[in-house]
Amino acid sequence: MRKFVLFLMSLLIGWGIVWYVCLNRKAVLPLIGDDELKVQILKIEPIDTTITHKYIGHIEAIHSVSIYPYISGFMDQVLVTGGAEVKAGQTLFILKQDQYLAQVEAAEAKVAGASADLEKAKLYLDRINKTASEAISRTEKDDAQTALLTAEAALREAKAALKLAEVNYNYTVISAPIDGVVGNINATKGEYVSPEGKALAYVLQYNPIRVRFSMPEKDFLNLGADVSFFEKGMLKLKLSNGQIISANGFVRFADNQVQSGTSSIDLFADFENNNHFLLPGAYVTVLYDEKQSQIIMLERGLITMAPGHNYVYVLQNNIIEKKEVELGDFVGSKVVVIKGLNPGDLVITTIIPRSAIGQEAVPLEEIHE
Repeated sequence: MRKFVLFLMSLLIGWGIVWYVCLNRKAVLPLIGDDELKVQILKIEPIDTTITHKYIGHIEAIHSVSIYPYISGFMDQVLVTGGAEVKAGQTLFILKQDQYLAQVEAAEAKVAGASADLEKAKLYLDRINKTASEAISRTEKDDAQTALLTAEAALREAKAALKLAEVNYNYTVISAPIDGVVGNINATKGEYVSPEGKALAYVLQYNPIRVRFSMPEKDFLNLGADVSFFEKGMLKLKLSNGQIISANGFVRFADNQVQSGTSSIDLFADFENNNHFLLPGAYVTVLYDEKQSQIIMLERGLITMAPGHNYVYVLQNNIIEKKEVELGDFVGSKVVVIKGLNPGDLVITTIIPRSAIGQEAVPLEEIHE
């Protein structure tokens, strides 16, 4: 029973291979008559075409910021809503200011007191210096000089405290650090907030926006390891709903290392995103249309692909020959032939047995694609 099952599976696989080859070959089997082998041929003619390269991309914000308060306090005003577009410097939140305003006023009073003490110390030292030396001891002069230096230090300390109080007071007003779109608001009026607590909001830059996509290392090296290659064509994006948008985009730079697990390198492209169709975190298909001139393309079914080499059958001087080819991009049902074929070569489209190699054959009409 087991042998029968294996025989049946082998038979099905064999018929499957024959059926696949027949579907991908446009010509019939060689016609053998009058001792002649007849084959259909395809004359190689280079063409100008546009090849679309496809890469899986991930949308990322170029700039994103979590907004935290610099100081602790109670929320007094929430001036923004989730989903709103904001500009850098725009006020988003205001904390209660009474406490911090009082600290500023107290620091100003200390500066005023320290300034008065400094003036008093200056006057005293000036009086000492004008008094006859025999009437003033050396200790008194030293004490006056020390008092002046102490007053100057106290004034500097008071001014520093005032500056800190003013900084903290200014921190009660929380502004947007970048242009972008605000996410969910995580604070309400009257809530106590602090730098150690949760973020008040999250701001993402939507326009322009960045798409990261990977390219095989080999392909990148073939392009000269230079992203300027993409300036020759057009970048487009295909969204998850199938919509294709032709946003103005360009590849800005390539990553500085190859991903060892995939042998690929990440490229980063920036796109206009005026309508906010491109959302951070989403996946897209990056489409790159490259115009190529005078290239050779063949149907996949005409190429025999084997590990380490690919080949086609050609008719040269009416003799069937096997010719190795180097393949490039796959475009639908066709593939670009980089090396191995030249304009005018006659590719045999008829199914050829290996035993036919080296035999003479008569070409039938040419197939034009």
